[in-house]
Amino acid sequence: METRTDQASAAGLHKGEPSYRRAVTALSALGLSSFNAIYCTQALLPALSEHFDASPTLSAWTVSAATGALALAILPVAILSERFGRGRVMVTSAIVAVLIGVLLPFAPSLDWLIAGRAVQGLAAAGVPATAVAWLADEINGLDLPRAMGQYIAGNTVGGLLSRLLPSGVLEFAEWRWALASNVLLAAAAVILALAFLPSQQMFTPKRLRFGSEVRAIWSHMTNPLLLSLFMIGFLLTGAFVSLYNYLGYRLQGTFDFSPGLAGPSSRSTSSARSVPAGQGQPRSGTGAQRSCSSGSPSSPSLTP
Repeated sequence: METRTDQASAAGLHKGEPSYRRAVTALSALGLSSFNAIYCTQALLPALSEHFDASPTLSAWTVSAATGALALAILPVAILSERFGRGRVMVTSAIVAVLIGVLLPFAPSLDWLIAGRAVQGLAAAGVPATAVAWLADEINGLDLPRAMGQYIAGNTVGGLLSRLLPSGVLEFAEWRWALASNVLLAAAAVILALAFLPSQQMFTPKRLRFGSEVRAIWSHMTNPLLLSLFMIGFLLTGAFVSLYNYLGYRLQGTFDFSPGLAGPSSRSTSSARSVPAGQGQPRSGTGAQRSCSSGSPSSPSLTP
């Protein structure tokens, strides 16, 4: 007799199916694009300080403005995706983030660049806010951990390339061209995602009620255990990103590294995060599905 666990595991896309491969490829490309957008100025901080005669603290706002705006937008965008569809929100988010990125190299001042990065962070929130929930909806439980691992690997590659690519371009061009190279990479990833992302089959639109959404958020924010987990993530992410902000100045200023050498040297730890996708898969997929589809999308990782 078929159990409820077997039924849950059988639902959704399975590894080996063409639609599964398309879905994982598209989600990985969207993750690459979004995290490329979030961290696209981090490798440029010393160059921005030199060009605009700005302090490291002020230049670092080009990173903080994007990540801060993204953090503020995550919950509202995730709620909207329950009504308008996760795939639609992800694709719209990625396209708008790229379009804003096209304008950033033309920023006439650091203030304008910081403002543009804040808007880009808001736009990029749709992918990390909904991608895990999209996978939980569409991928069967047994293959879900592997698919999530591949999506997270896409995030990691996007964050890594957003630092390595512009630092290499800085060897022979100014920061505007370096930033433009990141935009081209993100645009290519979005085009790939548009070509491969299958339409959602398991999604049912939800009627949004402002009061119930506020109560759900409030219940999470007043849960001591969840608050502890939120604070751990906040502190570790802040330390992680701040370290990357600092290392570029340290390597180039104290040790006289060129931008092309400082980039790989300061980002080498990111390569350690790309563990083989699918390790540690649960024996049943229902636990993974419940953790990601219990009423609201799972929180994203912001540390590629």
